[in-house]
Order: sequence, then C-alpha cells, then structure tokens
Amino acid sequence: MSLPELRKGFTNTAAAMGMTAIAAMAPLSYSFADETRSVQVVPAVATSVVHENALEAQRAALKYVEETGGLGIVIGYGTYEGAADPEQLGQLFQQKIAERGAESQYFIGTISKPGFSLAFYNGHTVEGPMPPQEAASSLTDLVGQHLFYKRQFSSLNTDVSPNTAALD
Repeated sequence: MSLPELRKGFTNTAAAMGMTAIAAMAPLSYSFADETRSVQVVPAVATSVVHENALEAQRAALKYVEETGGLGIVIGYGTYEGAADPEQLGQLFQQKIAERGAESQYFIGTISKPGFSLAFYNGHTVEGPMPPQEAASSLTDLVGQHLFYKRQFSSLNTDVSPNTAALD
C-alpha cells in the first residue's frame, strides 16, 4: 500500500474518531509555561521510523501506558517542506516531562495534512490532540495530572489481607 493510500485511510479513520490534524510552520519554537526561554526544533532532512498511521501510534501508546504506567505521547505528523523532525519533537517533550518527574515515551504516526498534533495518554484519559505550542504551554499541568492519577491508582492497588481489622 502506498503512503498516499495509507494517509487517505488514516484521514477517514481520524475523521470518524473526531481527530484533526493541526498544521504547524517550520522551524518550530515552543515556550514551556514554567521556563523563561523558548526551545527551537530545527528542520530536519529525514525522520526515524514512523508508525504506518496515527491509529497504530495510539495503540502503541496505550500498550506502553498499560504496561508501564508512564505518559504516552502520540505525535501526529504530516510532512511538508522544511518540516521539523518529529523524532526531535518527541525527544524534546520526553525530556521536558522527565524534568517534571514523570516517565514518558513518544509514538509517531503519519497524518494526511501537513503539520503536527500531539495527544497525551494518561491511563484511561487522553488530552489532545493539540498543536505543539499548546502542548508546551500546558505541559506542567499535564504532567501534574499524570502524577496525581498515578498516585491515586497506585494507592488502590495495595495488597489487603482478608484478615484486616476493617473486615473483622
């Protein structure tokens, strides 16, 4: 199956799921809410391996979240001339999430429209898709929410003996 056919198939799937591609301009520059400097992602010549489509990237992110409890990042990526490397974008967000105390992994999936969109998978919730600048400006809140949910769910998974005082 050719890349245009894959993209057309994803566009139909994404439309059925209510997803949209969000266009971006290169080079990309992001200001993270709690930082005074902005970070620029430079245009790249080539990208690393990308999932066939965003749906496959979503499945991989959900599996990662389920197995590790980390924060899954799905980067929807549609090529355009002078586009930044989605791998660099993923590394940047992964680094910024680690600086805020959480584990994450990014998953890149192709989309039919030029540009980028990001979605964050946090247990059973999804934040996004959103443009990279919006993701950058709300990253501290997203990570805080992730860490809160992670603490809440880990407290529910404690081993309780049937012979506890509460059951006597």
